Amino acid sequence: MGKPTSVWLAVSGLLLFGTMVTIFSKSAYQIYGVGLEDATHAAKHTFQKPWAMVLVMFFGMTWCLLIHQMHVWRLSQRQVALSEPLLGSTAPAAHNTNVTKSLLVIVPAVADLVATALMNMGLVHITASVYQMLRGAELVFAAIFSIAFLKRKLNYMHLNGLLLSVLGVACVGGSSLLSGAGAKDGESQEDVMYGMGLVVLSQMVQAVQLTFEDYFLADLRMAPLQVVGFEGLYGMLLMVFAVCPAIFFLPGSDVGGKLENSLDSIELIKSSKPILILCVCQACAMLMYNFAGMCVTDHLGAVFRTILETLRTMFVWIVDCCLFYFTSTGLGEGLNEYSLLQLTGFVILVVGTLVYDKGDVIAATRMVGEAEAAADTEASTTPTGENTDAFAIPPRAGPTMAMACSPSMAKPSMTISAHSLSSSYVRPAAHGTPI
Repeated sequence: MGKPTSVWLAVSGLLLFGTMVTIFSKSAYQIYGVGLEDATHAAKHTFQKPWAMVLVMFFGMTWCLLIHQMHVWRLSQRQVALSEPLLGSTAPAAHNTNVTKSLLVIVPAVADLVATALMNMGLVHITASVYQMLRGAELVFAAIFSIAFLKRKLNYMHLNGLLLSVLGVACVGGSSLLSGAGAKDGESQEDVMYGMGLVVLSQMVQAVQLTFEDYFLADLRMAPLQVVGFEGLYGMLLMVFAVCPAIFFLPGSDVGGKLENSLDSIELIKSSKPILILCVCQACAMLMYNFAGMCVTDHLGAVFRTILETLRTMFVWIVDCCLFYFTSTGLGEGLNEYSLLQLTGFVILVVGTLVYDKGDVIAATRMVGEAEAAADTEASTTPTGENTDAFAIPPRAGPTMAMACSPSMAKPSMTISAHSLSSSYVRPAAHGTPI
């Protein structure tokens, strides 16, 4: 398969499967099944089980480990075919990992679990398009935490991008409240505000996750797809052995007065083939989305990935409208007099993201210029006859540099997390890339 074809497939896969991830989740919450009943819940009710959907998503992410291992095996076979493999190694050093590195991933996995759960709980109360657009708030929180913890300095383009992002999020949220989005599903205005608040809060948690990965995981030399897979594995184990038992016994509004009744979730899946199909498709879409995302980042870079992620938001809105107007399923959302305000907010978010990226380019260019100036100054002051290395590589910049692209940008929970492309990000060589 030629490179243009593989690039086209990667781009198409990112848009297709990224859109499906959001649509599948929202659709599952609107489908009825026969589950358990109590005094306040009839046996037939909707599958509003955000924690169950979190488990499904982590299950899909776990399969990224299999794709990573298949890639490592393929690279090994290529080197075995050579007469004299470099350094006698049968696998690239970039793929070597150990237990300590793997265990470090549990910290962003916990953050990812919390953020994904908050997003799914928020998605229950708001439309898919508003949910997708509100996730632009992650850019704002990531910048704040990079200043606080990574000692990053923002330039005027960064600040303009952040202001535009805040304005865009405000427009999208305002359109949702004014239009009464969610009313057809029985959601009150307070429920909609609660849902939007959960989604915005989830972006703050994900910004913490991004900051952690940028600071701690950048030097671990783990393939991005490998990091995603381990986060999925740890998240799934935490859900099965800790979270699900806890939410089953904690009080809440689900069947039996529980925070979320896992037994009811199982009954709903067993009784409704559409719910079962959506859960299976969701896990598969998560896997393919991560795979396609890594291919896009490898072939085209992180900035282009950012643009595609933004387009994915528009695709979610379009598909949601098509479900509403051209199907009889009762799914999706329609347009109203406030949709223009929502579209305006979306455009402002896109512009804010691109402006912020431009700030990263300016910062990276300035740092390269300073490094070259320092090298010229050192060369001019070097005594004659002193042994110097003309090919010395400047030391890697510290945390004050613009945030490098994190492995977490592969997950759908990181819709606009590829917003930073700095000189600290080096495009991986062919033998060191996960895809």
